[in-house]
Amino acid sequence: MIRRSLWTAATLLAATPFANAAVLPSLSDADLIAFAQKFHTRDWPETPDDGVIGRHHGFKVMVGKWCAGDDGCFVNYVIHYDVRPGADCITVGGHDADAQTYGTVVVMTDRFCVPRVLYDQSLYARHPSDMN
Repeated sequence: MIRRSLWTAATLLAATPFANAAVLPSLSDADLIAFAQKFHTRDWPETPDDGVIGRHHGFKVMVGKWCAGDDGCFVNYVIHYDVRPGADCITVGGHDADAQTYGTVVVMTDRFCVPRVLYDQSLYARHPSDMN
């Protein structure tokens, strides 16, 4: 119990708006929505190698990418906070959401902490069946 409390405190401290705030761009709700909408078209945005696209309300936002198949035709993106789902997610104002991810031969469902503005509009995840 004490270890979990220490881990939670350390996670939230590392995710505070003051940790590396000068390095990453600040993202508004509108910025996140515009970025996420591109994943639902054929005009996908570039994503950084480390997946971090900026900070939303002071917390890191990442794009997770999973691929299956040699030609990359099964690609899934999930836009999420760099925070564990559950109590930590609620603390930063996010929402727990399930999304499909791909392994080498399996499709899995994982839980993420996603920005509420993307959750409310179902824009946090993109998989092949979503493309227009």
